[in-house]
Amino acid sequence: MLSFTDRFFPRFSLDTKNLALLYLSTAGFMILFDFGSGVVSSQGLPDSKFLVALFLLALTLPLCAIHPPLFELLYITIFLTSAYIGLQQSLTSPVVGAYVLVGVWLVRSWIVPGLLLLVLTEASLVVVSPYPGLQAVGALFGSGITIALSLAIRYFRLKTTKANTQAEHSRRQTEQARR
Repeated sequence: MLSFTDRFFPRFSLDTKNLALLYLSTAGFMILFDFGSGVVSSQGLPDSKFLVALFLLALTLPLCAIHPPLFELLYITIFLTSAYIGLQQSLTSPVVGAYVLVGVWLVRSWIVPGLLLLVLTEASLVVVSPYPGLQAVGALFGSGITIALSLAIRYFRLKTTKANTQAEHSRRQTEQARR
């Protein structure tokens, strides 16, 4: 019988190099997007407290590849805390990091925890938003894309793993038949 943790958090194997690249590029995107939009907009760059939150999130995200569950939960904790204390109002890109984390969890087959994390994140953002209706529409859009892409990647990953296992099994049978 599967234990609670094995049922909801099955063991996974992801290419850590690709995962590190994904997290690092997402962190870079977050910084470039919020700085770029601040420079281009008439409002200018965000205050230093917003920048501290942005850089803390951007530094935490690449660490998720080193020790996934710990730093992923740390990122989400920092993200939600900064949202509740009002540090997300001038920042738009940290939610992309949350979507990436949820996506990785869904690809790992952590379906229930991934969906719970997505609901918690989106509900929190709607609650603290000055425009909850618009935030809810954005949440539906972002969540839909995240779920669709993640489950498609998971499906193809599982299909590839199954095909590789069958090919290995066939190779072994052929080898045994030759003996």
